[in-house]
Amino acid sequence: MDARNSLTKAVEGFQDAFLCLKAVEDAAGYREVADRTYPRDPKYRVRGFPKDAFHIVCRAHKMRIRNVLRAPGIDAIEKTLLKQRRANLSVAEKRYMKKQGKALSVPE
Repeated sequence: MDARNSLTKAVEGFQDAFLCLKAVEDAAGYREVADRTYPRDPKYRVRGFPKDAFHIVCRAHKMRIRNVLRAPGIDAIEKTLLKQRRANLSVAEKRYMKKQGKALSVPE
């Protein structure tokens, strides 16, 4: 059984996501790696783009937030902050897809 807790996994996931963000800035390098390493199967894609660590961490963290929001006893201020964090992750993922599109030469 993995002894790492959810917070540790989240931090590691965001570290991987930041590496993806850095990689997508190098369009030629990203295009070559993405074309060679990501399956075409839709379950490994997000709206046609490679489902890399950035997408995975955004979706996993949104799920964590959703689970926290379901717990009873969360005060209104914390609930508002959590909802905003979840919305911010959705925006970040959309912006990242724009960067992916640019790197992969996909018209917007």
